[in-house]
Amino acid sequence: MAEPRHRRKGQIIIRNGVRTVRVYLGKDGNGKRIYVNRTVKTSAKAADDVLDGLLDAVLGGNPTVKPTRMTVNALLDEWLQMHVKENCRERSYDYYLWMLDACVRPRLGKTLATFLSHTEIEANYSYLLHAREKKIGPRACRTANALLSSAYNWGIRTKRVSTNPCAHVTLPALKVKSAVHCRSNNSRNSSKPLSRTAGT
Repeated sequence: MAEPRHRRKGQIIIRNGVRTVRVYLGKDGNGKRIYVNRTVKTSAKAADDVLDGLLDAVLGGNPTVKPTRMTVNALLDEWLQMHVKENCRERSYDYYLWMLDACVRPRLGKTLATFLSHTEIEANYSYLLHAREKKIGPRACRTANALLSSAYNWGIRTKRVSTNPCAHVTLPALKVKSAVHCRSNNSRNSSKPLSRTAGT
């Protein structure tokens, strides 16, 4: 039998050793109650941390923004169609679309936009860097985060979301060539004669 533990507008329900964190978000424009659920398969402390994070998102949100069931995918779709397509070149739009499809939507797209956390975003970048079959580099992760952050900032301005989780993300460090390696390359290059076409 479930063992709910209530705390403010959230609760932790335990079934067969698996904890489900449930938080009441509010009512949508039609008066229907909205809840967000997260499954935690590890420790009780982890479930407490998830609950605290969700409650902080609710309490720290802009009270003028009505709760919705908008997902990250829906937020990105509206940002691309209503902002990027109207203000950017087609080439930029196509690149943004490709980057988000490759690096953001597969693992984060179905999450409610209001409750996307910076830890989930960081976990996604870690997956892209280390666990994904076709791994990507730190620079691509940074680009994806910049696009996601822009979508959230637009969402804040248009009152679709209250906060931007990307602002708290710790981004992967860029790989920098060592000074010794650079000096070695420079010395080798300087010993070669210049091409006849150089400088033309």
